[in-house]
Amino acid sequence: MSIVVGSNGNIAWGFTNSYGDYSDIVILNTINDAKQYLTSSGPKDFSYHKQIIVVKDEQPVEVTIKETIWSPVIGKNHQGKLLAYRWVAHDKQAVNITATELELAQSVKEAFTIEARSGISSQNMVVGDKIGNIGWTIMGPIPAKIGNIGETPTY
Repeated sequence: MSIVVGSNGNIAWGFTNSYGDYSDIVILNTINDAKQYLTSSGPKDFSYHKQIIVVKDEQPVEVTIKETIWSPVIGKNHQGKLLAYRWVAHDKQAVNITATELELAQSVKEAFTIEARSGISSQNMVVGDKIGNIGWTIMGPIPAKIGNIGETPTY
């Protein structure tokens, strides 16, 4: 767990939500009666993960999540094709506890080197140090998107 607003006597920092384009919808092409989906490296089986949701004053609800290499399946489009929600924070390398190193940072420059290695959901980070330097950046992963990026998924 990291402190989202804090100071260590040398720097002070704070995070707020950033509103970037950090996700995509992937249209899945399925085969074998929708038991597999196609990827650039060939067909893959879906994986399934059971989740138990505890509901106050009711019986727990069991939900099975269908997943792909990109992320969970979230539904179907108007053509009946399965859709997966691809969010950069779902990547294993997007989550780590490197941000806790801010507790020992001595300067804005050092805080920014920590930020570059941090795995958190992308956040605005403002940091200032005791000699008057102030900086802002996006902390956490930002996907590399290439080409014409629209608001609707395409094949």
